[in-house]
Amino acid sequence: MVLSSAVFCAKSFAVGDLLISKIMQSDFIFDRNISNIPFIPIGYLQYTDQDDITLENHCVDDINCQFNYKNFAQGFGLPVYVDKKYMIIIGETLESNHVKTAYDSYRIDTVGLLAAVVAQPNIDWQVGAFYYGYRGMRGDHDFNQPSESIMGAVGRYRHSARFHSYWGAITYNTIDERIVLPYIGFDWFINKEWSIGGVMPWPAIAYAPTQNNVIKLGGFVNGAEWQLPDENNFSSQAVDVDFGQVNLGLAYEHRLHNSFWGEFMIGHSGFGAVSFSESSLSMDNDIDGAPFIRFSLLYRPES
Repeated sequence: MVLSSAVFCAKSFAVGDLLISKIMQSDFIFDRNISNIPFIPIGYLQYTDQDDITLENHCVDDINCQFNYKNFAQGFGLPVYVDKKYMIIIGETLESNHVKTAYDSYRIDTVGLLAAVVAQPNIDWQVGAFYYGYRGMRGDHDFNQPSESIMGAVGRYRHSARFHSYWGAITYNTIDERIVLPYIGFDWFINKEWSIGGVMPWPAIAYAPTQNNVIKLGGFVNGAEWQLPDENNFSSQAVDVDFGQVNLGLAYEHRLHNSFWGEFMIGHSGFGAVSFSESSLSMDNDIDGAPFIRFSLLYRPES
């Protein structure tokens, strides 16, 4: 797994702190001083481990029905331009998904780039648009994953310092189809310690008794795509595999030092599916839920 040097470079942190200072001097309103809940991280390293994911149908025997899944992920985003009412954000992600079956193992590496523009036209509205493009890189097997993208336009309306609603639309573009989804939700800072985030697909309830500790209960979606090579255990042809699932997790975050936070999460997955497809065959499989653990190192620069 190749890790971005920006996460560890002291000069990058200095530039980040300078830009955050400019943001705090601009017209942008974030309402973070009313709560112990920390702001979203701009950099992260994550490791997720999940064993014994089981297919519910189309299985000949139990040994064909289970696989293990591991994910290594890294991301970093930074405002590269800030003035009183506008900012431009550039980001990158790297992921390595490891899938192990009874007969073989596969590694699927993915790289992504993000560009976003955010504006604060008035005291009530904060609006933005983004484009995130990603594609697979060579893994353990020679496979071809075409470039895909997610783009959207969203807005946040400030009803009060403690309650905000979110509006917009997200487009998910693949080689086979385009899916348009609404982006609707809210966040509610009930008091200094408690908050509820209702933005799909990552709703969460958070409790922060101090500014150094946070407990979260929430959901999120994850998955991977890869291609089995010719002469695999399912077909004599190359088979495209699409794996996705919904997860519910309980996380504890702790400030390790200044802007660095650590997170430990345990949870359980459900409502998942694996689809297999090739030129003459398409087969969908539901998957049973399975427990998982996740470790994260987060970076949140502060003003």
